[in-house]
Amino acid sequence: MASVIQQNVGNHPMALDSERPGKVILIVEDQADIRQLIKMSLAFTKHTIYEAPDCQTAFKMVNTLKPDLMLLDIMLPSGTDDKTEGLANGLTLCRMLKDNPELATMPIILLTSKGQAIDIKAGLAAGADEYIVKPFSVIHLIEVALHQLSITHPIAA
Repeated sequence: MASVIQQNVGNHPMALDSERPGKVILIVEDQADIRQLIKMSLAFTKHTIYEAPDCQTAFKMVNTLKPDLMLLDIMLPSGTDDKTEGLANGLTLCRMLKDNPELATMPIILLTSKGQAIDIKAGLAAGADEYIVKPFSVIHLIEVALHQLSITHPIAA
């Protein structure tokens, strides 16, 4: 029988890496209905899926879970923790994660309603591996997520 570490990060119990099925996906989206849609869309992939409603929770979860993939909205509340006060939005979080050598290889898919060319350029400049504009095709989202999970991301120097 597998044991589970009941650490509570953002109200999500976490299993040891060796006990989690598949890879770990973190969905960071403040709208619960969109989080649920994404989670349901990816559920058949048999990967372990966690959710965060804001930048603060996501930051804590990333540092604990070390996800294999993050789906990240841009327009997010920062949270209320003083330690993450600088997390103004998803772009800031993306940049912060990509600047961290331990986390830089984690693929990040920005999933946002900001679809202007300048927004896409800013997202990719922040380090996003993919940029998907809402409303999105669920099939396209699944394809992009599975593609990112299949890529061997080199360890940052």
